[in-house]
Amino acid sequence: MFTPAALHQVLFSQLNLPRRTHFAVAYSGGCDSHVLLHAMAALRRQLDFKLTALHFDHGIAPQSGEWARHCEAVCRQLQICFLSERQTLRKQPRVSLEALARQTRYRWFERVVQPQQVLLTAHHLNDQAETVLLNLLRGGGVDLLAGIPQQRLLSATKATQVVRPLLRFSRAALVEYANHRQLTWVQDPANQADEFDRNYLANSVIPMLEKRWSGAIFSLASGAEHCRETAEFLDQLAAPLLQKCLAPEKMGVFCLAPPLAISALQTLARFQTIRVIRRWLHQHGCRSPSAGQLATLYQQVFAEPSKCAAIHWQQFALRCFAGHLYLTTRLHEVSNPTNTTTVTNAALAWDLRPRELAKNGIRIEVLHTERNAQHAQADTLHLLDWRRLHGKPSQFIWRQGGERMILPGRKHRSKLKKLFQQHAVPPWERNALPLLVVDGEVAWAHGVGVSATYCCRINQPGIHLRFAAAETI
Repeated sequence: MFTPAALHQVLFSQLNLPRRTHFAVAYSGGCDSHVLLHAMAALRRQLDFKLTALHFDHGIAPQSGEWARHCEAVCRQLQICFLSERQTLRKQPRVSLEALARQTRYRWFERVVQPQQVLLTAHHLNDQAETVLLNLLRGGGVDLLAGIPQQRLLSATKATQVVRPLLRFSRAALVEYANHRQLTWVQDPANQADEFDRNYLANSVIPMLEKRWSGAIFSLASGAEHCRETAEFLDQLAAPLLQKCLAPEKMGVFCLAPPLAISALQTLARFQTIRVIRRWLHQHGCRSPSAGQLATLYQQVFAEPSKCAAIHWQQFALRCFAGHLYLTTRLHEVSNPTNTTTVTNAALAWDLRPRELAKNGIRIEVLHTERNAQHAQADTLHLLDWRRLHGKPSQFIWRQGGERMILPGRKHRSKLKKLFQQHAVPPWERNALPLLVVDGEVAWAHGVGVSATYCCRINQPGIHLRFAAAETI
């Protein structure tokens, strides 16, 4: 049976969440999420925590507007804060509509869930059984056969927890709870469409299994738990190997984790390398790419080494450069250097103060300091003379190709492309980060330094610039 008391047991005894935790519930309006929201509202009366419902309208079904209004009305009746978002999805090549909807929805969750909140989703026992079968049919290993984790990080950049407190309860138990309390919920006709693999399993395969083997969904969930224990054991074995591979000194602007040294990975067996990479990703809140993508990456890095080896999945990318494997976000680079009419690639005026740039979610940080004679060479590369900048038109622009700059101590201008190579600036940073142009001259480039014209003199005040990932854009 499912009851608010059983939910209380899961949240505060099994998962040991603090009693004053604030919760956000992913609320689609369907039976499962309605039951979860209703039970959380009952617990709130006992424990007095803050509760918010998050409704995402994908704009796929013609009734989606009615569903959003229904959800808002339910929340008004339960006196629950209601947040909603509508985005019309556009089909992308080689991406299923289900996967696209999930990615879009979770990106919104990342923006709106507060640091002090725990996000609750209504995945239940049947969902777990379907996931295990689906992953088994796709040839998944122990990580995928472990199914849906009961809790995980919301994202690579947010420490917020996602918790699935209903995984031990069947769909039938949730429907019984809803009927007993006379709840009304959204009925999505798409759930009956068997062209979707998960629906086919839910509507046809699982019922047949249950008819033949009573309690099949419990057995599948139990198998998932065994696989999870195995995966955790393998992760423990991989932990010291991962530690030896880390190269934190190579962190870049868009890095979501300290890079891995390829020379260290080369000392491991193939299965150890894959396990280390998976653990590395999971530690930083990333879902692993598919086994096929990891096999492709391994082939490109070790079997047939490629300088530009990379794979992309969801909003992440794994990239190789200069003997290291980097985990980054997917970036918007200048695909057409001659096109400067778009908003994201347009020049941005700069007033010598910190600012945030919408493109790629970056922040320009400004540190005022003085060039010290003891560290003259290092300061020459990084400090701008703010007095020389004063009164001159300064802009941040993205590369268009052919830019040149002259570095301190040199007589001739060098191509920026060559300077990036000499200073080992990762290729993805070259086109995804802007240059500082003062009075028509490239005055500063990330990873390269300051031009001879605008470098700071000894014992003079200067400006140190750096890029960082912006927390909120």
